[in-house]
Amino acid sequence: MIEAIITDLLLNSMPSSVADAISDRVHPGILPQKCSYPAIRHQVISNPASERTSKAKQHSTKNSRYQIDIFARSYLEAATIATIIADQLDGYSATHDTTTIDLIEVVDTRPGYADKTETHHHIIELNLIWRKQP
Repeated sequence: MIEAIITDLLLNSMPSSVADAISDRVHPGILPQKCSYPAIRHQVISNPASERTSKAKQHSTKNSRYQIDIFARSYLEAATIATIIADQLDGYSATHDTTTIDLIEVVDTRPGYADKTETHHHIIELNLIWRKQP
C-alpha cells in the first residue's frame, strides 16, 4: 500500500531538522483531534491504473497524484518543513518489498488554507509513478 511507504519515508527518511520537529506526527487521511504541531497528513488524490505488458510479466503501472499537508504553529515553520520534505522526495525512486516507485515528482509546494484548529498550513503535491509486482 503506497500510503504505508509514504508514511515510512516521512518518518524515517527526513533530515533530523524535520524528523525532530514532527516526531511521530505523520498521519494518513486526517489529523487526530487535539494533535500537537507541527504535524503532517497525507492522502492519495487520484490513483488511476493502466495495464502495461513487459517482456517478463504483466504489471499495472499507476500514475498517482498525492498530497502532503504540513501544519505548524507558524507560517515559517510550515514553509520550512514543506521545502525540506519536497527537496527530499523530488526525484525519489526505490523498491519497497513488491512495490516499485519509479519516480516521485514534486509538482507544487504552496501555502494552503487552514482554519483556527489547523493553524498554518503548507501543501506539497506529488506525482508518483509506481507499480506493484505480482
